[in-house]
Amino acid sequence: MRGVTTLILCCLLSISSLSQTKWEKADKELSEKLNNGEISYEEYFPLSMTLAGKLSDRLSAYHKNKSKILNPKNEGLTIRFIPNKYRVNEYGGIYRKAILKNDSNSTYIIPRIDATIGNLNGFILIDDKWLPHGEYGKSSCGNSYYDETLGSYEQIEFELANGINVEGKIETKYKVTITIEGKVYESNEVTINLYENQYKRLTE
Repeated sequence: MRGVTTLILCCLLSISSLSQTKWEKADKELSEKLNNGEISYEEYFPLSMTLAGKLSDRLSAYHKNKSKILNPKNEGLTIRFIPNKYRVNEYGGIYRKAILKNDSNSTYIIPRIDATIGNLNGFILIDDKWLPHGEYGKSSCGNSYYDETLGSYEQIEFELANGINVEGKIETKYKVTITIEGKVYESNEVTINLYENQYKRLTE
């Protein structure tokens, strides 16, 4: 019985390995075409998603501005995506608008990395399970890290880039968490669109 179980596990691991190799091979071939000048970066970016099922493993939350909350409701510290508010760059990537709001009389320390907000992690809903997708980009330069004070009844507007396009046909949910002073805060859910191969790569 133990031998049969071992054989089944080996088969499953082999299938998983082959699937991963398939996606990595497709991405490698596209990268080689890019490096050889056969395709432009404008062509590589969408092809890496549609053909290789690539998803970025990094999040970048670009700090846009800080302002006072006009109508405080004492809801505490929250992080929320603004529904249907985003811009699309020239390569088809989305920058989703979101707000980190301190609707309280407390003061919080917000981790920063250059022009971005730190301590963020993303999650994609696949088959009723939240799969980790991306963490905040880290810097090799120690001077890039610093703290920003988010005062009482202040809010920070930011744009989240997570490498997900708008043109995929498979809809699912996405959310982020941010860790501030040791506590994890969870955002609301937004709808994202995945290409078929992105979905397959996540589920294989």
